[in-house]
Parts: sequence; C-alpha cells; structure tokens
Amino acid sequence: MVSFEILREIGVDVEKYDRYRGCGMPSHLKEAWDENNLLELEYFYRVRAGEYSRVEEIYKAKKEGSVVVGSFCLFVPEELVLAADAIPIGLCGGSSSSFPEAEPILPREVCPLIKSYVGYKLGGICPYFELSDLVVGETTCDGKTKSFEVLNDLTDEEIMVLHRPNTRDQRSREIWRDEIHRLKNEIEEISKEKISKQNLFRGWQKLDMKKKRLQEVMELRKQPNPPITGLESLMISQLASNQNPQKYTEKLEKLQNALIERETPYKDKGPRLLITGSPLVYPNQKILRIAEEVGGRVVHEEMCTGSRYYENQPKLNENQTLNKMIEVLADNYLDIPCACFTGDTDRTDQLLQKIKEFDVDGVIHHSLRSCDPYSLEAYQIKNKLKDKGIPTLVIESDYSKEDIGQLKTRLQAFIEMTK
Repeated sequence: MVSFEILREIGVDVEKYDRYRGCGMPSHLKEAWDENNLLELEYFYRVRAGEYSRVEEIYKAKKEGSVVVGSFCLFVPEELVLAADAIPIGLCGGSSSSFPEAEPILPREVCPLIKSYVGYKLGGICPYFELSDLVVGETTCDGKTKSFEVLNDLTDEEIMVLHRPNTRDQRSREIWRDEIHRLKNEIEEISKEKISKQNLFRGWQKLDMKKKRLQEVMELRKQPNPPITGLESLMISQLASNQNPQKYTEKLEKLQNALIERETPYKDKGPRLLITGSPLVYPNQKILRIAEEVGGRVVHEEMCTGSRYYENQPKLNENQTLNKMIEVLADNYLDIPCACFTGDTDRTDQLLQKIKEFDVDGVIHHSLRSCDPYSLEAYQIKNKLKDKGIPTLVIESDYSKEDIGQLKTRLQAFIEMTK
C-alpha cells in the first residue's frame, strides 16, 4: 500500500483519497477468491483490492527523471510513450465515489465516466492523474471533448487533445496521422527524448508481447468449459493499462500455464454470453458480475476494456522508416472498432465473428447512461443480431447500486430465454 507521505507530496488530497478509494477487496471478489483461489490469480486480486500499487514505483521513476503520460482511451498509442522511455498510465474513471467533486460544475445528466474522471481530478483523488506530466485526451464524443476544456480551465496540468476523425476514409487517415505525429512531438518535448525508429520498435515489442499474452489468456475462454470466469477475466483486462508492462506480462504467462491445468470454476453450464458496448472501466464490474451471479457465463468482452485493447496489434518491423512506422501505428489505432465512428459496419461483422469463435448463446449490449454513441448504436446492433437469430439484451446503466435489483431481474429473464 502506498504511503500517505508520497501521496501528499505528489498533490493527492489524502483525506478524500482514503474516504473514496474504499478499503480491501470488494465482497464479490473476496467470495470469488475464497471459492476459486488460484495462486497465479492472486496478484490480480491484490492489485484490484488496492494492496499492490504502482504509485511508489512511478514516484521513484520520476525522481530519476522519467515522465508520465496519462490517458483515458485506447486511441492514445502507448507505443509512442514507451518509445520515449516514458511511462504510460490509464487514469481513474470507473467509480461514483468521485461524483460529489464534479457535480457542482458538470451537468446532472452527463456520462458517469466523464463525471467520474473529472471528479477524481478536481478532488485530487487519483494519484496517477497527479503523477502525470502530460494528460492526453481525445475527441471520441462531445462530452469528453468539452470536459477537457473544463479541466484545462480548472487545473494546472497540460491536457493535449487528439482530434480523432469520425470516419475512416483516406482524408481522415491523413488527418489522424498528422495528429499522431503531433503527439510524438509533444511526448519528445516533455520527455526530452528523441523518438527514433529503434526506440519505437522496442516500445512496440514490449506492448506487443503484453497484448499477445493477454489475448492468449482470454482465448482460453473459447473452450466448452472455460478455465476462467468472466469476472476474473474482466478484472485482469481492467488492470492492463496501468500496470508495469514487464511485470504484468510475466504474471500473465504464469497464469496462462496454470489455467491450462485448471478445471472450470463455473458450477453450472449456463448460457455463454458476450458483452459489448460502453467500457466497464476499473473498478466498475456491475453488469458482468450480476450476469454471472444469475447463471450466465461471460466468455468475451467486445469493448475497450476487453478485446479492443489487445487485438489487432500493428505490425512493425525494423526495416521500416520512422514515418512508415507511425503511419502503420496511426492506421491501426484508427481501425479500432468503436461507436464513435459513423457508418461503421465493421462493428457488426466483428461481433458476428466473435459470436462464432466463442460459441456465444446471447449478447448483452451495455451502454452507460448519457453515452449517446453506444445508446444510439444499440438499436442497430440489436436488429442486425436479431436477423441472425442471436438473442440480444440492451441495458443502460451507470455506476450506482440503485438499479441492481432491476438489472438482476432482466438478466435472469434473459438467461432463462437463452437456455
């Protein structure tokens, strides 16, 4: 556990941090750990419980001259950060505990993800935000775009905003490549390190190794009797963006070897479910947890905190020029499937492919309240999957506990129907 002395030094409001972060492992994870404990999973459970923190490691690295680049979204290439020998870190944004800090400023009906990360920053509650030398936002929706303007007005941190196009035509690709070059220049300036093609290749290798290992673990869920639950899998993938890449990869390798020998932790052979839609940002696990509590087996998450993070890695090689590497990198990130794009038929095609690969019985489309891109997309997704005979449940929720009873009833009925 990180010391309060370090937290105070980096600018965290210790009283609020201690009050909002919660203590120990959440009860649903504690029960899962007690019942299905696997030694190789312990690291991930302990990190999730807040017992292992990267704050002290990053604090020491900054003392030695490292810089930290914080971000909120997959569209910010970690490879460029690693290429400058800097530290990429995913920022806080999955809890309602920080809402009171943001509510005096933000509209009542704003997306809970936005309200959460703005509250974390305004309250001085997220250590990773306070450690960041550069915060990179992105224009994936209007709410996030305007929220970065609010943060720029109210905080001292430099917030760079990447302007993501909403289509993938050639002109959009050229604009996006320019944005990635702009990010490269910003990282070089703040880190005082020149990004060479050799450094970019090394940064890509670190990330590629981590993501490939994560994908291999997740693909074990294709088995008729998956050796890992959806709750365990989500916990692991939620931690991917803010762990030390080397240590995280080593832990994944040990876990993968252990899972090969592990019998399924599922008691009942319930329907195999896929969750898609708005990201389930750490520590939000509500929808998936309830789905498994009432008898489902979640075998895949097609979302930013799921397969979109670790699949479709760019293919770089040492023979490419630096400009070519950045072009490949930019194009690959622009091809991440997301509701923020218009006319994105690839999303449905990829969903259908995942449904086939993971032998899925039913799909849960989850959107956060006031998340317009995913809430509006739900209509199209449900209709297209209905045409293929795939049962789909559309759920809209937030970070509160108030709708747990209603969600439980709806998910129970859906699981009975898919049986």
